[in-house]
Amino acid sequence: MYEYAKGARPELRQNVDEELTRRERLTVAQTYSVYSRYLVEPAEQALMSARTNLLELVEQVKHAVHEAKPGHGRVRHAPGRFPPATLDGDHDPRT
Repeated sequence: MYEYAKGARPELRQNVDEELTRRERLTVAQTYSVYSRYLVEPAEQALMSARTNLLELVEQVKHAVHEAKPGHGRVRHAPGRFPPATLDGDHDPRT
């Protein structure tokens, strides 16, 4: 098991070491239990968190797009396009 050999997860290493002191090798059931507890469950939690964050971001983008539509909010120009700006009221600085 790479995670065990790498040693980056002390709780995993301790759990496996304790099991190995009781018997010569881990059973299939013990290996599956360790795999589920230390690898699958954290990955599932990270995935669910990422999913939740992504759904929240999608809602924010949908709201921003809705607000950017003409007549629905403050932004009345397409992204990247700005109304003519004037410095003295008569002069367009882009010309």
